[in-house]
Amino acid sequence: MLKNKAIDNFRQSAINFWSYILPKLEKPYSIIRWLFWKIVFYITVALVMLGIVLIIGFHYNILTFNQKLITPNAVILYRSKLPAKLTKKETKEWAEITVLEKKLNKANNEYQLLQIKKLESLPKKR
Repeated sequence: MLKNKAIDNFRQSAINFWSYILPKLEKPYSIIRWLFWKIVFYITVALVMLGIVLIIGFHYNILTFNQKLITPNAVILYRSKLPAKLTKKETKEWAEITVLEKKLNKANNEYQLLQIKKLESLPKKR
């Protein structure tokens, strides 16, 4: 059933495609002109998107010319790539964050187990 529906959808999309293309083939060179402007349009869109990405990247210092990824300390710490020198205060803060994160994960797991038990205790529908 699904296979036949998929085949029908494919046939319909092919019919729609050719019903759009064939009128353009009636005039000589019109399909070439149409393809040219289609390609120009997509290249323009790609260049604009690339420009936006580069502008945002350089504005927020995500991209730099010296190939260094500039990120906040929290992101570096979170990825376990500790900087070469941490002050005692930063080390203590990081240890506290790690402990709190573990407690949060444990509480979250317990909450999910409670939710599962509640769902299992509900009467089953027939």
